[in-house]
Amino acid sequence: MIPKQSQVSDVLEVLQKKANISDEIIQTVRLYEVHMHRFHKVLPLDHQIVSMYDYTQLYAAPFPESDSSKRIWAFHYDKEPSKPHGTPFQFALKEVRCTRCVEQSSF
Repeated sequence: MIPKQSQVSDVLEVLQKKANISDEIIQTVRLYEVHMHRFHKVLPLDHQIVSMYDYTQLYAAPFPESDSSKRIWAFHYDKEPSKPHGTPFQFALKEVRCTRCVEQSSF
């Protein structure tokens, strides 16, 4: 437990000690807020804990900066997007050039 006057950086510091996370990995870890199984926002390190909503969930995950500048948030749902469940996640989009497409366009 941490005091409500703490910041996100304090939460990450406690998490690092409790979970034995290396200094290298903890530099990439970000805290994000989830409401009703959907992503709400990534919290900056100086964000005050007291300003968070009571019914949100917090998740910590590493987000390497070198992956990509384009990222997509996804969530699980049952038959309809209005029935979300599980933990939302993020993945990076990477640009891939199709060599066959380039060869065909040169005609």
